[in-house]
Amino acid sequence: MEIVAGFDPGKSTGFAILQVLDKKITPILIGVIREGPNALRQFQEVLYLGVTCVAIEDFLVRPGQARKGAFDWDSMVAPRVIERLKTLCELQQIPYSLQQPAIKPVGYGFANQKYQAGKKGTHSEDAIAHAVYYAVKKLGAHPVGNS
Repeated sequence: MEIVAGFDPGKSTGFAILQVLDKKITPILIGVIREGPNALRQFQEVLYLGVTCVAIEDFLVRPGQARKGAFDWDSMVAPRVIERLKTLCELQQIPYSLQQPAIKPVGYGFANQKYQAGKKGTHSEDAIAHAVYYAVKKLGAHPVGNS
């Protein structure tokens, strides 16, 4: 049995905890952690739920957007959250995988969810997509809805 955590980092970080048993994916806990003084403790609490592996959406500065000033005076919350999660995983010796946002459409499909590009407020759904993608690709689990 594996317990997979998926994270979609940002000012509101979506998370999903899934159990993978006999190639079947079962959701355990899904939610959002808002950036603030309690966020680090909440990340720890999620990881203490028996998590055995973690999938985190990565963040890379896209040169075209940067040249247009998209990140001027940006506090870069997502990269800071990513580094916190990586540190917590390393301290607890939990393996983690960074995933690019481009895998979300496939992850949504594996999770039996409908992907809508650019839709706002889908942090927990994105976290599910990352966790399910990891479970299918790395652990050999069946996509949700398939046996």
